[in-house]
Amino acid sequence: MKQMATASCPQASSQLCFLSSFTDQLKNGSEIPVEMVASVLGTIVSSDSAWTNQNDEQKSEAAQMILTSAVSLVSALIKPTANVTSKKVKSEKLEIDLMVVGSNTSLNAIPKLEAQGNSMEVDLQGVAKENNKSYAAAVFISYNGMSSLLSASFFVSEHIPEINSEVISATLPEMQLSNLSEPVNFTLKHSKPGSEGNMTCVYWKTKPIKTWSPEGCKEIQTNETHTVCSCTHLSTFALIMEIEKPQHHEDDGDMLELINLIAVPINLFFLSCAITTFICCQSIQNANNTIHLHLSICLFLAHLLFLTGISQTKVPVCRQGCFTLDRLEQNCIYMHVLCAVIAGLLHYLFLASFAWMCLEGVQLYLQVRNLRQVRRSSMQALRTGYLLLAGYGTPLLIVAVSAALFSDGYMNNEICWLSYEKEFRWSFLGPVALILAVNMILFGAIIWTLQATLSQLNAEVSSLKDSSLLTFKALVQFVILGCSWFLGFFPQVEICRVLFIALSSQQGTMIFIVYCLLNREVRKEYKKWFCCQRKSSTTYAISSRGRETSVTTLSR
Repeated sequence: MKQMATASCPQASSQLCFLSSFTDQLKNGSEIPVEMVASVLGTIVSSDSAWTNQNDEQKSEAAQMILTSAVSLVSALIKPTANVTSKKVKSEKLEIDLMVVGSNTSLNAIPKLEAQGNSMEVDLQGVAKENNKSYAAAVFISYNGMSSLLSASFFVSEHIPEINSEVISATLPEMQLSNLSEPVNFTLKHSKPGSEGNMTCVYWKTKPIKTWSPEGCKEIQTNETHTVCSCTHLSTFALIMEIEKPQHHEDDGDMLELINLIAVPINLFFLSCAITTFICCQSIQNANNTIHLHLSICLFLAHLLFLTGISQTKVPVCRQGCFTLDRLEQNCIYMHVLCAVIAGLLHYLFLASFAWMCLEGVQLYLQVRNLRQVRRSSMQALRTGYLLLAGYGTPLLIVAVSAALFSDGYMNNEICWLSYEKEFRWSFLGPVALILAVNMILFGAIIWTLQATLSQLNAEVSSLKDSSLLTFKALVQFVILGCSWFLGFFPQVEICRVLFIALSSQQGTMIFIVYCLLNREVRKEYKKWFCCQRKSSTTYAISSRGRETSVTTLSR
C-alpha cells in the first residue's frame, strides 16, 4: 500500500496523498479511532468537485485508491476476540459495519452486516473453521457518492446502463480466500425504487482493464426497492440497471443504416468523378475549381473513413474479449488507440469540409456581386494560398486545441467518434453551427443581390441565362451544404434523421451535377474525351480488321 501511494501521490490530489499518509500511520501501529477513520474517508469521498474535471481513467484510479485504502484502514482496526463484537460507524458519505466472531461462539443465525440500507450475510464461523482461525472478521462499507467516480460508463451493455445502488465494499480481513466455498448474499437498496429495467449484480474488476463485471455474481431475488445478489467472491459491488432501448429506435437504426450503406457508396462514386474532372479539366482551373476540388477531396476522405472505420473498432467489443489473455489485452489497447486516431481524423476531415463549404459560400457571394458588372472574366477571387490556409489550417488548429484541452475526448465507448464527456462534441458542433449561420447569412445576401441584378439585366444579354443557372446553383448549394446539416441538430425527430442522412450523404452527387454536368465548359471537355475515346476505338477496330484481312489473304 505504501509503495502504491508513493507512486500515485505526485499525480493524485491532495486528498489522496493525505489518505495515503493516514493509512501508513495506521499500519505503523498508530492508534486511530474508527470514528476518525470513517470521518476521513467520508470527507474524501464527498469531495466530488475534485474529480469533476478528471477523465474516466483518472476517476477510476482515484476510486481504486479510496476503495483499497478504506478496506485497509478499517481492516487494521479489527482485534481478535473469542466472542462476538461489532461496531457501526456512520458519516454523511460513508457507513461502516465491522463484525468479529470467534470460532467457538454459538450463533442462532448467519451474521448480518448492514450499512445505508444495504446488507451482507456471511457465515463467519464457517470461514474461521475453514481457515483454522480462532476468529473471523468481516468489513462492510457503503459509499454514498462513489458512483460519480465508478459510473455505469465502465459497464459494457447493449442497453442503457445506470447505477441503481450505492457502491459497497466487503472483505474478510486476514483470510486468504480467492473464492468462497459458500456464496455471500448481498441485499442492495435501489437508488431509484420502482424503476423499470433489468438488474445486474456487478463487481469492480481492475485487470486487465477497469470495468464493472458480472462474473461470479447473480441475482436471486428482486422487487421494487431491493435486489439480492449472490457472489462467490468479495470485492466492491454495485447494482446496475439496464434500460432497454425502445424497439422502434432499433428499427429506425436499421433503416438509417441501410440508407447509409446505399447512399454513401453512391456519394463516393460521384465525388471521385468530380475530383477527376476538377483535376483533369484544364478549362476550369481557377479559384472556384480550387474550392470545388478540395471540398470534394475532404468530403470523399471523410465519408470513406466514416463508412469503413467509425464502427469497425468499437471499444465495447474489445472490452468483452480482453479479460483473460495478455495478448488480447494488448489488442484492446491497440484498438483504443486506433479508434482514437479514427475519431481525430473524422473530426478534422469533417471540419475541413465545413471550412471549404464556408469558402464556397464566400466565393459564390463574390461571384454574384460581380454580376452587376456583367464581367465574369474579371470577377474577384480569393487567392489560392489563403484558401488552403483557411480550408486546412483552421480545422487543424481547432482539433489541436481540442486534443490538448481534453485528450480523452476521442475515446467513445460505442463508436470511433467524439466523446459525450465534458460536452466535448461541441468542439465539432460549435464550429459547424457557426459556419452554417455564416452560410445562411451569405445565402440571404446572395438572393438579395441576385434579385436586384436580374431586374436590371436586359433580355438580350446572355448573362441572364447564366444568372438563372447561378441562382439554381445557389439554391442547391444551400440545401445540400447547409440545410441538411441543420437537420442533424434535431436527431430526436424521425423525419429529420432520415432527411439528414439522405441529403448529407449525397453532397458529392450534387457537386458533380451542379459543377460538372451543368457546367458548359466541362461538358465540352466531356465531349472531347468521349470523341477521342470513340475515335480511338474506331481506329483500333479498323486496324484490327485490316490485320485480319491481311492474314486471310496470305493464307490463301
